[in-house]
Amino acid sequence: MNGLVMAAQLILGLSILVILHEFGHYIEYGIYRSDTIGGKHSPSEMLDARVAFGEGYGNAFSAITTEDPD
Repeated sequence: MNGLVMAAQLILGLSILVILHEFGHYIEYGIYRSDTIGGKHSPSEMLDARVAFGEGYGNAFSAITTEDPD
């Protein structure tokens, strides 16, 4: 049971980070100027710098709002 609880906490924790990351994209696009070309991408791809900045913004937004730099 303890392992199940730990797994659930991990999944919920990751879900919140993903939701905040995506909300960061929404904020960036809605409030600020976004030059990203968007589209499908994966961590192993070489990205255009405009996409890389947008992904960094999403990561930073989720890290700042949760006060979790990891």
